[in-house]
Amino acid sequence: MLTNLNYKKFAPFFWVQFLGAMNDNIIKNLLVILIAYKGIELYGMNSQTLIALVGASFILTNILFSPYAGLLADKYNKVKVMRITKFVELFIMLIATFGFYSGNYLVLVVSVFLMGVQSTFFGPVKFSIIPTLVENKHLSIATSYVEFGTFLAILIGTIGGGMLSKVSSWQLYGVTLCIVSIVGIALSLAQPLKKEREAKLEIGYNFFGGHIKLFRILSGQWDVFNIVVLISCFWFFPSTTKTG
Repeated sequence: MLTNLNYKKFAPFFWVQFLGAMNDNIIKNLLVILIAYKGIELYGMNSQTLIALVGASFILTNILFSPYAGLLADKYNKVKVMRITKFVELFIMLIATFGFYSGNYLVLVVSVFLMGVQSTFFGPVKFSIIPTLVENKHLSIATSYVEFGTFLAILIGTIGGGMLSKVSSWQLYGVTLCIVSIVGIALSLAQPLKKEREAKLEIGYNFFGGHIKLFRILSGQWDVFNIVVLISCFWFFPSTTKTG
């Protein structure tokens, strides 16, 4: 039960990740619906291709930046990394607000891509921070709460994006996205800052170095490799399916 956890330490993080996942899906689904029903075309791409591109952008950012995101989460204080990603989220939402105001769908697609980058760098913190917030005997229940919160946030964000799309108001779009981000920032600042030793990790300049190292670790551990592939497929196919 939640009462078994240290509520003051766990609750701010829980709601930070909840609101982040919700905002991701609000902006993504709002943009997808607007593209579909307005028949938006961009640089020769029809609306269906644009919708697939918006969904794929979240997967692409994870493929490109996950190894670096993991290194940063291990090297630096996780609460500080979380706070930085939340401020970045607000900045991206301000860019998206300008996109809605100007009707510039290129800016909006870029905004969704940037949110994918932001989510990629928040992802490793999301799970690696849990052991610092709860006792080992509560790790499973705490992780299950986070998973539950994530999927509930996805559901609410999907519905919320659809509801917002019925109202033709860039002001409402921007205010909603920015308020969710601001509340997330406030909660991240409420998260107790625990002193952590900076890990002696080198972040190299070889862009694909982390990817190569990851595959080397997984090679020979086929049970783990198969699980990674299955989890990847679980997230990949829904995100790249064309709709509309």
